[in-house]
Amino acid sequence: MNRISPQPQRRPVTFRAKLMAATLAAVAGAFLVLLGVTGYHEMRFLRENFLKRGESLVEGLASGSRIPLLAEDGDRLRAMVRGLRSRDAVLYAVFYNAKGEYLAGELFRPEARCAFDRLRAAPAPPLAPGAVEIRELAGPQGRSYEFWHSVASRRMTEIDLLGGLGDGEAEGEIQSIGTLCLAVSGEELAATARRLLRDGLLIGVPLLLGLAGLILVLVRRLARPLSDLAAVIRSVEWEGIHRPVPEAGPAEIRQLAEDFNHMMAALEERRERLQASESRYRRLFEGIRHGLVHLGPGREILDCNPAFLELLGIQECGGAAGHRLDDFAWDPAGADALWEALEARGGVHDWPLALRARHGGRLETLFSVVAHRDETGRLQNAEAMVVDVTTLRNLESQLRHAQKMEAVGTLAGGIAHDFNNILTGISGYVSMIRPLPEVRSHPLLAKAVAAIEKSADRAAHLTGQLLAFARKGKYQETLVDLNQLLEEVARLLRETFDRRIEIRTELAPGLPPVQADGDQIHQAILNICINARDAMPEGGVLTLATEHLRLEEAFDCQGTLVPPGDYVRLTLSDTGHGMDEEVRAKIFEPFFTTKGPREGTGLGLAMVYGIVQNHGGHISVASRPGGGTTFRLYLPAAQETGGAAAETRPEPGPVEALGRGELILVVDDEEMIRELSTDILAPAGYRVVTAADGAEALERLGEEAEIQAVLLDIIMPGMGGREAFERLRARAPGLPVILATGYTKDQTAQELLRAGAAGLVLKPYKREELLRVLRRALDQAAGG
Repeated sequence: MNRISPQPQRRPVTFRAKLMAATLAAVAGAFLVLLGVTGYHEMRFLRENFLKRGESLVEGLASGSRIPLLAEDGDRLRAMVRGLRSRDAVLYAVFYNAKGEYLAGELFRPEARCAFDRLRAAPAPPLAPGAVEIRELAGPQGRSYEFWHSVASRRMTEIDLLGGLGDGEAEGEIQSIGTLCLAVSGEELAATARRLLRDGLLIGVPLLLGLAGLILVLVRRLARPLSDLAAVIRSVEWEGIHRPVPEAGPAEIRQLAEDFNHMMAALEERRERLQASESRYRRLFEGIRHGLVHLGPGREILDCNPAFLELLGIQECGGAAGHRLDDFAWDPAGADALWEALEARGGVHDWPLALRARHGGRLETLFSVVAHRDETGRLQNAEAMVVDVTTLRNLESQLRHAQKMEAVGTLAGGIAHDFNNILTGISGYVSMIRPLPEVRSHPLLAKAVAAIEKSADRAAHLTGQLLAFARKGKYQETLVDLNQLLEEVARLLRETFDRRIEIRTELAPGLPPVQADGDQIHQAILNICINARDAMPEGGVLTLATEHLRLEEAFDCQGTLVPPGDYVRLTLSDTGHGMDEEVRAKIFEPFFTTKGPREGTGLGLAMVYGIVQNHGGHISVASRPGGGTTFRLYLPAAQETGGAAAETRPEPGPVEALGRGELILVVDDEEMIRELSTDILAPAGYRVVTAADGAEALERLGEEAEIQAVLLDIIMPGMGGREAFERLRARAPGLPVILATGYTKDQTAQELLRAGAAGLVLKPYKREELLRVLRRALDQAAGG
C-alpha cells in the first residue's frame, strides 16, 4: 500500500531535547520537593517554638496579675505590662474582670488600633478556668496571634481569709478571676521563612545548574543512538521505508538497535505477505461473478463487490453503502426471515430472497451467509454471497410451460387420433348410405343422414384443430407470399369486422416467401384477428405487419430458442383491453378461454401455437391490461425462390373408382375401420382381406399371392406402419402401398411417401376419397 509522507508544519522536538527536558524537569522537581519539605518542617518547628514562647509569656503575665485582677486595679495592671513595650513583636495587652468586662489595656503598636478597640468594646470570650487559647488573625499588616488566658484562682474560705491571703496552701474550688489577651505580631515568623527560602535558593540554584550541565553531557552520549532509532521509526511511519539502525553506542543501545532491526525485517516480510494476501483477496472479491456483501449487526451494508452493484443496477459502492439489506428486498418480511434464521443457526445456505433492482425489476437470488459473533455470542457482522438465479428461475418456468404444452399436445394428439378412427367409421358409412335410393326417397331419413354427415364434418374440424395444436395437422406445403396473404386477410377483415375497427397493413417490400401451408397460416392469422376483434368491442386499431429478419445470433422467444437464420416476422397488434400475466401464460393451452359459455371453444390460439410450431416457427405475445396485445410470428424464410412442395392430399377429380376384381389387403388395428374398408371396397368391385397389425399383414401376403394393393395404417401397436411397409416392400417390391393416417405432417408418413408409398388417404376419409386414391395407385402400378 502506498503511503503519502506528511508535511509537518514545524520541526518536531528531538528525542534528545525531550530526554533532557524530562531529566531536568525530574531533577528540578525533586529539588523543589526537597526544598518544600525542608521548608515545611522548618517553618513548622519555628511556628511551634514561636507559639510556645507566646504561651510562656502570657502565662507569666497571668501569674503576676492575679492580685490586681482580684482587686480590679487597672492602673497596676497597665503598669505591669508596660515593660513589654520594648518587645517589637507585642501589639497590645487587654485585661478583663471575672465578669468578662474590660478592665484595663495597653496598646504598643499603632497599626493594631482597630483590633485593640474591638477588644475593649467586646466582652471576653468564655474560657475554662486556667485555659489558654491561641487565635490566628489575618490583617492588612500581616498575620498576628492572640493568646487568650483565663486567669484562675481557688475560692477563699473564712479560715483562709483569717490566715491571710496568698498563702498558696489553701484549699478551695478553682475559679476564673479574669481574662488576659496578649497579641503578638507574626512578622518575625514570616521574616524567618523568607530568610530560609533565600538561603535555600542560594544553595539550590547553583547546584541545579551544575546538575543540568552534567545531564546535558550524559544525554548527548545516550540520546544519539536513540535519535537515530527515532528517525528510522519516523521514516517507517511516514514513508513506509525501513533503513537499518546503526548498531553503535553502549551495549544496551546496540542490543536495542539489533533487536529493532530484526523486528523490522520480520515486520517487512509480514507486510509483504499481507499485501500479497490482500491483493489476492481483492482480486477474488472484485472478480467473482457472484455478489459479495459485508453486513453489519443492523443489516446495514458495510462493503460490497462490483458484481453485487451490477446485480442491483448501481454504478458505484456509494450507492449501496449506508443502506440496509431491507431497502433492496422485494418483501422486507423475507429479509426478516433470513436474519432470524441466521441468528438462530449462525449461517444459512442457498436461502431464497427476492431483491428489487434499481430499475424496479424483481431479482430472484440465493443468499449464503456466515455470521460472526463476539465473545458474548452477540452477532457482530455477517458475510453473504448472493447468486442471481433470475434467469434460471425463468428458464425453469419456461421449461415447465414447454413440458406442459408438450404433454397437453401429446394428449391432444392421442385423443384426436382415436377420435379420427371413430369419425372414419361414421363418415365412411354415412358416405355409403347417402347416395342410396332408399335414403334419397325418404326426406326424413335423408335429413337425418345429412345431419349426421354435418356433425361428423364439424367433429373432423375440431379434431383438426386438436391435431394442429399437437403439430400433427393436415398440411399441404407450398411457397407462400405472406404479403399477399395478409392483403387477402385484411380485405376479408374490412368486409366482416365492425367499421369502428381500423385495419392497417405495414408490408415490407421484397419479402421472401415461406414454405408453408397457406390455408393453415391463413387460419392462424384469422384466429388471432378474431381474438383482437373481441378485445376491442368499442373499436380500435388492428395492425398487420411483415418484416424480413436476418438473425446473426440465437435469441430467446419466451422460453424457446430461435436459432440464427433468415425469418419472416408477422406482427399482429391491437389496441384492445389487453391481458395480465396470468392470462398471457395460459392463452395457448387447449380449451382455455376468457369468453363466456358458447362464445368460444378455447382452441383458436392453441391451433395457432401448433401451426406455427409445426412450420418450424416461433410465436411470442406481449400484452398488459389496458395496453393492447401484440403477437409476433417468426417463420423461416424459404431457401428456394421457385417451385412448390408436392401436395400430399390428392385433388378431387372425375376418376373412375370402380374395381376390377383386384384383391386388396386392409391393415388397421381398429376393427370398425377394417369392416368399413371392406364394406366400401367389396361393393365397388374389389376383393378384400384384412389384418389387425403388421405381423398379420405379412402372413396374409404369404397366404394370398394375388394381393395387388395394400391399405396400411401407419400407427398400430406391435409392428407399426413403418416396419410393416419396409417388410412388405421387401417381399413384394412392386406392390402399391397406400398409407392411411390422420395427419400428413408426421415424419413417418413423409418418409414413407419419399420411400415409394403409392398414396395417402387422410382419416376420417369417405367412400369416394378412398376409392379414388386406390384406383389411382392401381392404375399407376399397372402403367408403370
